Amino acid sequence: MKTVIKALLPAHAGRNGFYPTHYPPIDSWPRAGRSAASVPALWERASTAFRTGMYAHVPFCASRCDFCFIPVEPYRGKEHAERFLRAMRTETALLAPSFSGRRFDSLYVGGGTPTILDKRALGEFFSALRGAFSFEKGMPFSVETSPQFLDRGKLLLLARQGVSWISMGLQSLDQEVVSRAGRAQSNSRLPEVFRAARDCGIPHINIDLLIGLGGQSAEGFLEDVKRTASWRPDQVHLNVYKPVRGVKDPLRKRMRTLLQEKAMSLLLREGYTRLDGDSAVLTREGQNKCASVDFCLTHHLLGLGPVSLSHIWGAARYENFPSFDSYAAALERGRLPISRLVTLDAVSEMRHYVIANAERNARIPSAAFKERFGKPLESEFGRELSELESRGLLESTENGYSLKEAPEAVPLFYSRFCEASVLRRLAATGENRARSK
Repeated sequence: MKTVIKALLPAHAGRNGFYPTHYPPIDSWPRAGRSAASVPALWERASTAFRTGMYAHVPFCASRCDFCFIPVEPYRGKEHAERFLRAMRTETALLAPSFSGRRFDSLYVGGGTPTILDKRALGEFFSALRGAFSFEKGMPFSVETSPQFLDRGKLLLLARQGVSWISMGLQSLDQEVVSRAGRAQSNSRLPEVFRAARDCGIPHINIDLLIGLGGQSAEGFLEDVKRTASWRPDQVHLNVYKPVRGVKDPLRKRMRTLLQEKAMSLLLREGYTRLDGDSAVLTREGQNKCASVDFCLTHHLLGLGPVSLSHIWGAARYENFPSFDSYAAALERGRLPISRLVTLDAVSEMRHYVIANAERNARIPSAAFKERFGKPLESEFGRELSELESRGLLESTENGYSLKEAPEAVPLFYSRFCEASVLRRLAATGENRARSK
């Protein structure tokens, strides 16, 4: 078991480890192979008890930041855009028949940098989605952006499309710090771009800041937070830098977490309300509704584009090919670009519910679990809860259980709530990755 827990620690830090909204962990999903062909039928049978959201991924960036753990492609302009749009149209055409009569109630466009596409290509991208699928009017519609690739024309296009929330990934307001991180960003334009987004009618704006970049001082980061708060964005994310490879340094992690708490206190003094561990909002309406725990626990999710993840409740989770070339090549052969797929049952979804709540909210709500699954939490996971409680990692409360903060809490929690077969696959993946270094 010590070997398994050790394998969980580096996995938890990276993209392929324990996403709070993805159980089983992505690294434990088997290769899809021929089972990819079953996906359209799985969507046709998807339970109508759950609503359906969409995530669409644009894989291009001007450069790769040294803190980024998502596969991105250096953008080559029109050549890249045209191949991507052809692939996206094929993917939507292959899947659209399975969604006849079903309306999506949210759309999240991420990347990469979606707004690196020029205005024409960006418009065609939105047209491909709307031409293949039906969407609810006035739905939550979120788009990730970079200020370097925003102008008034693109902002007006986003507003006309009904975008309700954009995220500006600034990371740092210090030009030297972002340049050192390999980020293509001119900080002199940041206030101008923010004002333009407001003027063009984007309802809600989020700003991402990153703690722990090379050359960044604690004082400099806190000054970034003060300046950002003075612009009054609707939501601010204070993300802690995580190494792309290897295990986190516990001391550095602790220092960055303390700095995060100082920054959060600053935001609270500026009139913000804490939303979760790393973000604060002016109002609840200003949050990204397409990425909340509530969304992830009440929706099917269709992922389009390279590296996107999909979730068919009670049936399957799957991942598209991470690389743009592999994704596009599969679609050019008329095949769905699915690289990995894992089947789910009712107990898998129960485990997912527990893990997602513990990871994001540090609690497990008993009444809500019973309402969702029709049985008491303790009847399914009594042994696991009792053991973690006896170790001092869980505390029984009036509404369920709360997860205590301790270095071993997360890996031990996962090791108890993950199925043994999942832990074995995850450990094997970690060992294979270590041998390949």
